[in-house]
Amino acid sequence: MAVLGGSSGEAIGFLHYLRLINHRRQRLHFASPTLACHLTCGVGDMNEATGKATGSAVPISVDRRVLAGEGLSAGDPSEFDDEGVMPEDEAPAFRTHNFHTGNIMVSVYEAGPGKVRIEGSVYDEFITILEGRLILTPDLGGEYEYKAGDSLVVPKGYRGGWEMPVPYRELIVVDTEFMREEPAGSGA
Repeated sequence: MAVLGGSSGEAIGFLHYLRLINHRRQRLHFASPTLACHLTCGVGDMNEATGKATGSAVPISVDRRVLAGEGLSAGDPSEFDDEGVMPEDEAPAFRTHNFHTGNIMVSVYEAGPGKVRIEGSVYDEFITILEGRLILTPDLGGEYEYKAGDSLVVPKGYRGGWEMPVPYRELIVVDTEFMREEPAGSGA
């Protein structure tokens, strides 16, 4: 796991996410949700009027080797632009794999120790921690610590700290509604 260095500058622990989003976990701003889905889901997967999947669907296996960290690809920190994620240091390195993007996105996210501040998460996110620990410190107060095997939901609008004190990997399920919304100030 050479990608997992020891400095806090090498992790962007979020939503990774979250957020948000690889083998293109990038924020997609298209006038057409269908076009956005064609780029991430495959042609013909989303109905323009409803934003729902069309046609026949095939189950997607979640490979245990990927959950264990094998075969992950280097992520691009710009994927977190406009998601309210601010690293405490330089833009850190992370690795990821996207299993599916449609009305939800299902991905594995991995990073080294680090801290970020979330200024209002733009999506709901379900997380199962596969390795490491996560400490959330919401602006509303309290400290919540989770470890490998724990699952949690970080709701849209979350504001506060996000710390991964040790190498960290998570399975995330993200609501992709934010990908279909017009960006602020776009005038569209």
